Parts: sequence; C-alpha cells; structure tokens
Amino acid sequence: MFKLYLALFAVALAAQINGENVPAFIFGNKSPTFLPTLQHLNGDEFVTLVKSQADKDTLTVVFVENKLSVEDLSQCKLNTKTCFENLRKTDKTYLSSVEHPVDSLINAFGKQKSITVTNDNDLKEVTFNGEKILFVYLDDVERPEDYSEHDKLISKSLEQLQSQYGDVIAVYTSIHPTFKYSESIKHKVKREAEPVEEKAEEEPKSTAAPPKQKPKQQEEDVTPDETLTTVFQDKNALLAFKKFIYAERSGDAADVEVLASEFTMTVSNVTESELAITLQAPGHKVVLQVSISAGTWQTSFRYNDMDESKEKLHPRTAVVGYGYTHSFGCGDLYVESFTRHLRFTGFQFQPDFEGTEIDPNEPRKFSENVSDCVGFFSPGIWGALFVIFIMVSILTYGISMMMDIRTMDKFDDPKGKTIIINAAE
Repeated sequence: MFKLYLALFAVALAAQINGENVPAFIFGNKSPTFLPTLQHLNGDEFVTLVKSQADKDTLTVVFVENKLSVEDLSQCKLNTKTCFENLRKTDKTYLSSVEHPVDSLINAFGKQKSITVTNDNDLKEVTFNGEKILFVYLDDVERPEDYSEHDKLISKSLEQLQSQYGDVIAVYTSIHPTFKYSESIKHKVKREAEPVEEKAEEEPKSTAAPPKQKPKQQEEDVTPDETLTTVFQDKNALLAFKKFIYAERSGDAADVEVLASEFTMTVSNVTESELAITLQAPGHKVVLQVSISAGTWQTSFRYNDMDESKEKLHPRTAVVGYGYTHSFGCGDLYVESFTRHLRFTGFQFQPDFEGTEIDPNEPRKFSENVSDCVGFFSPGIWGALFVIFIMVSILTYGISMMMDIRTMDKFDDPKGKTIIINAAE
C-alpha cells in the first residue's frame, strides 16, 4: 500500500511539473455528458470523450483561445454579468482540467481544416473537402470585452454551421493556461549581477577593432562557441543571448541552430511608447515589437515576415518588464505557434524608450531589476521535495517500528512456578 501511494504521488507530481492543463467545453446538437467538474483528463481521454459525442457524419468545430483558465471563466464580468453569457445558457459538458486538448485533437484527427478569425469579422462560409474537424483560432485576449466578443462569435458561428451542415458539435478550449501557479513569484528581483554584465565589461579591454557597419551596436563575443553570450547594444535597447534554435512541429526536418554571433541587431520605429528590434542572420529574421503602457512594457514576436492573419507566435512566458529600467531574463525562452517554435538560450532583454547614448569606454549594463521566467517551484525544487518526502516517509516508518518494540518485563524463576503468559498480555 505504501508503494502504491508513492507511485500515485509520483504520477501527480509529474503531471504538475510537465502538464499544461486548461478548461474545455463540449456542446452542440447532442445531449452533454455530465462528468465531475474537478475530474482531470489527459489528451487521449479527452479525444475519446469528443468522439463519443460525434457520428461519422458529424462536423466537429474547435474554437481555440491562445490562453484560458478557470479563473477567466469565473472572474471575467461586464456590468455584473459574465463575459460568457451565451456559453452559460448552453447545455454543455464542462471540464476544468484537460491536458493539451488542442494538440491531442490535431493528432487524433487525420484530415482537418484550420482558419483564423478576428473579433470584428464573422466566420465566413466554410467549404470542406472531406474534413471532419475545423479549428477556429481566435484573437488574443487583451481585455475582458474580448472574451465577450469571442462568446458572441462562437454562438453565431455555431448557428451558422448547424444551419449549413446540420450535425455539428463544438469544443471551446485553449492552448495555454492564463495562470501558472508555479510562477507566482515570476517577477522577483535579482540582486546579483548576471554573467552577461561581466562579459560586457571585459570586451573593451580585449577588442580594439571598430564594429562592422554597425555604428550603434557592439557584439561582445565573436568566437563561434555556443557557451558564449553575445551582447547587442543600442541606445534604445540592450539584448543578449547565446544561441537561436528554429524547429517545425510537423515533418522530419531537423532543428536549425544559429549562434548569436551570426546575428545583427537594428532598432527602428522608435516612439515614446513603441519600438521594433530586428535580429537578422542568413535565412532568419526575428522582429521583437515592444510597446509600453501604464509603466509596463511587453513584447511580441514575428519570424521571417510571417502572415499574422494566419499564424501568430506566442512566448510560453510573457516577455514583460515594469518601468523604464526593468529587464527580462530567461535561460530558455520558447516562442511558438501552431506550426513552429523558436528558442533563445541565455536570453536577456531590456528596452530603453528614453534613449541612452552609448559610451564606447563604458559599455551599458543590464538593470539589477530582472523578471525571471523561471518560477519559484522549478523542476529541481520539485525533485528535491519528492526525495525529501520519500526519506521522511522511510524515517517515519522506521521510528514507528522501533517504538513498537517491547522488552520482557517478567523472567522465569527456576525455583518457583513456571510463568504462564496469556495471549492478551
């Protein structure tokens, strides 16, 4: 029994560390399946549930948010009413915790169709060529009104599809959760200087050559070594990383790795509240669009002039900072879409909207106020807690066994009568 408890704890721990659990709704023509609200489903179980409510001629339409959590469903309100008024009135199957539902549906259905709609555009007439599942990707949510617009769009689109094809079921879910509890202290302040800063101080002593066609930029490391960090400097931005990795989700194409020293950085479209940073290497172009509002800056990404009406890149951890002297750091920054993902190793970034002139004799340094993408409960801490739990359990079991040992308190006297010990004693 003790081993069984340990196994169950290990499974739950692995799910907590690796899984991204999001809520999901299933609704449409058929009667919903009522399940316990707090029941957790993995991807395969969720696909089985969806297919159980669909026949061979049923069209399944999946409305996909980029981020959605249970807190959004309960806390999003407009004029004391929920943002999901139409969804509230619908008979549905509600699941509060599903692991990677979108990826599971993509892998389970062979022939599929995907479209992207915006809040100000309705779902146009869709034609199918044998596809039995339609993925509708919704705009990013920036304010509560966006959820309400999505709710209206889903209701209207479902009615339109049901009028055209009759037997239709709908799924409403997301790719990532809005809230990640392991990152509750994500915006902690670091008081130790980053290794990047030390390299920035060493460079002027060892390099005397002028920069090549980059009057506003200095590359610290030019040695083709992936363990070295390259620092890019401009009066409006300070950026550093070690390596860039590009990969596609489908196909057998190998990952493409490019050292940071092969990139060049340019800053353009600088205003009081926005600026654009372009990182360019042979075959790769990454644009960081930075905007600041109410003292908080945030960053969006674009790769090789991709069409954002069809596909958008989203960082797993929001690249944000607070104030004009706040930087963001991440050991492994993942930026991904439905077809590809980008990865920066040793990434640190700090915009400067006020514009600080660069002194060649004293390179700029990153601010000590750093937002870290690693939450307090990292996988290493979870692993240490798991080992401690096992050791404490063994110690507790051993102490309980030792305390149960009883010594004899009566001894036989050869000159007297034989001692008779009752079983109860």
